[in-house]
Amino acid sequence: MSLVEGGRYECLKGFVIGTSKAQIVQVAKGDVAVVKKVTGVKMYFVKDRYLPQTAYGQYFKKKEKE
Repeated sequence: MSLVEGGRYECLKGFVIGTSKAQIVQVAKGDVAVVKKVTGVKMYFVKDRYLPQTAYGQYFKKKEKE
């Protein structure tokens, strides 16, 4: 699935990212990520974090028009 720049993708299942207590971010089901292009690569941007599609694609689906 190709990401659409500026597209909104809804989180299907909650997960936690981060390596230390100060950096841990919890992404909840229903949170919405916006796709932004970073150095030529499209990534999910949610809660001030950039997430690559290869690692996190299974957690998001394209949000239907509101």
